[in-house]
Amino acid sequence: MSNDDHIFGEATLKKLKVGDIISWSELEGSTQITKLVSPNMRKRFGFVSKIEIVYRGERKVGIVKVIPMGSVYEKEVLAVCVSLVSQQKNYEV
Repeated sequence: MSNDDHIFGEATLKKLKVGDIISWSELEGSTQITKLVSPNMRKRFGFVSKIEIVYRGERKVGIVKVIPMGSVYEKEVLAVCVSLVSQQKNYEV
């Protein structure tokens, strides 16, 4: 497998599909100097809205577009940074 064929985050992408609930961690926003020295991380949850493979520099990178819970705005998260919480299921009625 050449470096051109490798996708950063590929193993995670294979586990996800649109509609799944995922979690990831991100830095809490703060302007205090003490927070810059030892920043706080917070766990976020959201729904997968799209899965993409994009080029960042010359490398293929897996990106998960997610709608965070409590928000209506879509954001991008690197696939290697997410964990699957619950898979989307289809039920016949």
